Amino acid sequence: MGGKENFSNGINILHLSDLHVGVHSQSWLWPTLETEFFRDIRRLHGKTGNWDVVIFSGDLVQQAIGGEYSRLNEILKKIFSELKSLGSEPLFFPIPGNHDLQRPESMDPSVRAFKDWEEDGLLREAFWSKKPPQYFDCIAKAFENYKNWFEGLAEIGISTGDAKHGLLPGDISLRVPMGERHIGLVGLNSAWLQLRGGDYKGKLDVDIRQLLAVTDNQPDEWAAKNSSNVLVTHHPLDWLSHRSQSEWRSEIYLPHRFDAHMFGHMHDTALVSTSEGGSASRRFIQSASLFGLEEIANGTSRLHGYSVFRIEENNSRKCFRQWPRIAIKGQDGTLKIVPNFQMNIDHETGAVDFDFDSTAGDSKYAAVNLSEKIHSENSSGALQIIRKILPESAAHARVRKTEQAICIASLEQRHPVWISADWGQGSDEFLRSILIKTRLDTASVYQLDLQACYETSDIRVAVEEQIGVSFTKFFDLLSAELDCILLLADVPLNEGRDKEGKKLQGDVEQMCAMLLQYCPNLRIVVKSRIQPPSSTIKCVRLQALDLADTATYVSTHAAWARQGSQAALIAKLHRHTDGLPSRIDAALRNLQFTGTNELLSLDADVAGKRSSSDLAPQGLVDAIDELRMSPDPSVKRSFELLKALAQFPRGELLSSVKRFNGATPFFMQHAIILVESAFVDSVEVPNVGSEVAAEGSALVVKRLVRDYLTSILSATELKKLNTKAFSLYFGDNWSLKGISSKKGFKFDDRNLGAWRLGNASVLVLRYIRNALAGRRKAEEKKAIDLAGSFCAALMSGDRWSDIVSLCGDLMPIFDDYQVDVSDLWVINGLYAKALRMTGEAEKAKNIYVQLMGSKTSIPGPSRQEYLLNLAMCYERLEEKNKAMDAAKECMDISTKTSSGLQAKSIYVSIDDTEKNKDGKLLQLEMSARTKKHHNLASTLALARATRTTESNEKKKILQEIVDGNAVGNEYNIMRAMLQIAQIDDGEGHAMDVRDLNKLIEAYHYLYNETLPNLFDQCTAVLWKEFSRTEHNDNLFSLFRHSSLVWRLRDEKKMEIDYFRKLGKFIAENSEKLTVFTSREIAYFIARGGELTREIGNSGENPQEIS
Repeated sequence: MGGKENFSNGINILHLSDLHVGVHSQSWLWPTLETEFFRDIRRLHGKTGNWDVVIFSGDLVQQAIGGEYSRLNEILKKIFSELKSLGSEPLFFPIPGNHDLQRPESMDPSVRAFKDWEEDGLLREAFWSKKPPQYFDCIAKAFENYKNWFEGLAEIGISTGDAKHGLLPGDISLRVPMGERHIGLVGLNSAWLQLRGGDYKGKLDVDIRQLLAVTDNQPDEWAAKNSSNVLVTHHPLDWLSHRSQSEWRSEIYLPHRFDAHMFGHMHDTALVSTSEGGSASRRFIQSASLFGLEEIANGTSRLHGYSVFRIEENNSRKCFRQWPRIAIKGQDGTLKIVPNFQMNIDHETGAVDFDFDSTAGDSKYAAVNLSEKIHSENSSGALQIIRKILPESAAHARVRKTEQAICIASLEQRHPVWISADWGQGSDEFLRSILIKTRLDTASVYQLDLQACYETSDIRVAVEEQIGVSFTKFFDLLSAELDCILLLADVPLNEGRDKEGKKLQGDVEQMCAMLLQYCPNLRIVVKSRIQPPSSTIKCVRLQALDLADTATYVSTHAAWARQGSQAALIAKLHRHTDGLPSRIDAALRNLQFTGTNELLSLDADVAGKRSSSDLAPQGLVDAIDELRMSPDPSVKRSFELLKALAQFPRGELLSSVKRFNGATPFFMQHAIILVESAFVDSVEVPNVGSEVAAEGSALVVKRLVRDYLTSILSATELKKLNTKAFSLYFGDNWSLKGISSKKGFKFDDRNLGAWRLGNASVLVLRYIRNALAGRRKAEEKKAIDLAGSFCAALMSGDRWSDIVSLCGDLMPIFDDYQVDVSDLWVINGLYAKALRMTGEAEKAKNIYVQLMGSKTSIPGPSRQEYLLNLAMCYERLEEKNKAMDAAKECMDISTKTSSGLQAKSIYVSIDDTEKNKDGKLLQLEMSARTKKHHNLASTLALARATRTTESNEKKKILQEIVDGNAVGNEYNIMRAMLQIAQIDDGEGHAMDVRDLNKLIEAYHYLYNETLPNLFDQCTAVLWKEFSRTEHNDNLFSLFRHSSLVWRLRDEKKMEIDYFRKLGKFIAENSEKLTVFTSREIAYFIARGGELTREIGNSGENPQEIS
């Protein structure tokens, strides 16, 4: 067999054939099936992993004219662009077919001579020796357009690698690099004699000289350099003449030289292995037509489709896996691409496998020892039945670093690892990323499904049913493997019989210990939905990605294409997917065809039954059915609690929903059932400065559970549940009495938890979407009024980021239902101000300009406020003249109002002709104070403090703002406190405990807002205070929370600076340090490892921070 290297990596090949670009439009299927083809490519790519090579085995065009090749290039660019978006950048390896040549004139003497090719040995010798050259020139001219097209591929961004061209046009060889190894591809032109119409079966020729020319005249040596070799032609073997077929078998396709022969041309697909005279097998792989001709010449229907192949070697055994795809007509008449079940494929994977011993025929020993005898009787192919190809994902490799580190440490020591993960968490991709990092990515992975197993006897039965061998033989098979992974999947902890018996965990742990002792090269990974309690096996829990990990995941995702503001889009993705990888994947796929505005249609929390969510996993369906069908009253009550909690996507306290169903309250036991069944997570509220969150833990129903409940509950029941949830947050008569939460939630309280505001925002979005869908004017007006009132409350609490997020979701809904812009002036005004406060001055300016230029009747006070904000936008954007014009227009309305006075201060501050700026600004400040415009007075005082250079005077001004403690002036008070703290720190003054608590409160507010400068100031002040007072837990907690914010802002320098500070603090205080919470330490270690690598890659010395 060619290949002396140990082939430790597989290669994936996309095999296409017979596109026939340019065939008559009525029979050309490509435009019809293009969308379905790309959709199927995305499906299959997710199963197989990245594709390394695209082989096109001929008949790319129909008549080989220039226009056809131009059209072909457009199609190829789409295909390669799609593959690139999926993370693959394959090489292109085309060979010509009989339609890829331009037929010469039938009376051409050379063409007429070629009719006697088989009978005229002198003609054959003259052709190959090019004496005379006209025969060879005839062939070269026929393929001239093909040759020009091939040479232009690089110009359209399609790489053919370091291809070597041969004797005839289209002859080509390529060694595809795979780390230190290669796979060899040889393509030989089999169509060059087919210069005229008619049946050429049995008349064509492929000569050994063609092979020699592309293999440096040493085909065996060339093949031996590669781990595997594949031969490609357009025609199958029986299209060659009898003489050429004989030479093919004896000189070209030798079993030790090539592993397979791939070809096209025909109307069917096949995978055949033959052996002659007891020699090693030859393998022939035939591709279907890629949506070109509907019929071949004799009227036989042509099969349309394509295939993907994987070639790999494990334990000196080559394995070929093929995913054959076929186009079929559905009941509605449309064509769909599906697995080709006409072949003997596995119904679960959609693939067919065959393998062979790469050292066949080289056996050195006749005697067989006992161990070999046992293994020979075990049916060595049995394990292939449960072999699993794990999908590779660059995005998954970049996240969950803490969990990865735990798994890597266990597997490297050959300890088992237990992964608990809900549906949709991407556990297979996670495991694949671990195997790559432990250099086990070439190890075979075998998956044993334990979903119906509750004790050892069940596992024994499962082995026999799934593999067809006994339990002991299963052990023997695994012991004979080199590096391999056994995946014990879907272990049903605390389900079925295990709810009472509780035996399963112990039995699985015992089985793992036995397997690892018996099988020296085995690693074991256990997977379950529920995390095992106190296991002897190291456990990791895969949970939804936080915002920072979502940003990392999305930015490295194969389907990611930046649209607009990256940070804003990622925040929106996280908000509407809960950070669930499967939902993020679906959203990114949809973003390629729709836009960010369509994210709401994928979110069942907002769109309800109108959402386009994927089908629920069968395991989830069964688990929910068990819960809701239970005869146990307590379990049934738990299902009612689940429905109630599902109305609050960000979670809710049990105490808040205790009376959700009136006289039948929920108790802790009902919540415990949901948590133990893994339908609900108990989530702590983010907290810095206290060991325990003030409100306890919120109960969050998992995303896929919420989505499935939405799909199975009736529209009537969903409406009732939503009405109860809405009433809990906004009151029964909010439209008459204003927003009044039954639980006392105040949306103008800047300290109200962000998770509660998230729930409220979703409830508002639901209400508005449902009201607008009803097309009733009165309900539409109530919905718009609700949005305005809610945004106004958020504005009073300085919750600008929440307003921006909510309005970013509201505007597409209003656009969809064509709401008149004149009805939205209140919401737009609030949206614009929130944008300005969060640094989006350009967007805010555009909204204000549109409002000022519209015919909407805006009351005077609001109009004046909008002009003031417009002036501030212009000032931020350094458009001084426009700022002065807007300020002047604002003052023209009135100079006695707060807006008028502030506009005047703006005008004065940027007026270059003003000689006494400080004096006039001080007068305006005093006037504002006299008229009790506290916010304006403190704003002007802050500006005065900034202009003051004397420390005591500056601190006096700032302290007056703090001491004023005016209601509604919290934002300016916070700014003043931060500046005072910085002055005190510079002068070496200790911080008062009350001031420290206020700054911790400010940090919580800033953590959820988009005010980077203030956040960084607050972090710096708290860091110094926690370090000085040795509040170690708070210091680590501060790093974890601030690190998240900096990662979202892509502020690596800031994060690295604080990581260095914390590393230095640990080194200097190692003897004093207490035990921190595992979560904070785990984050510091995992994130620290990444930062250390980044520092090392930048050329700095990572030792400096260790």
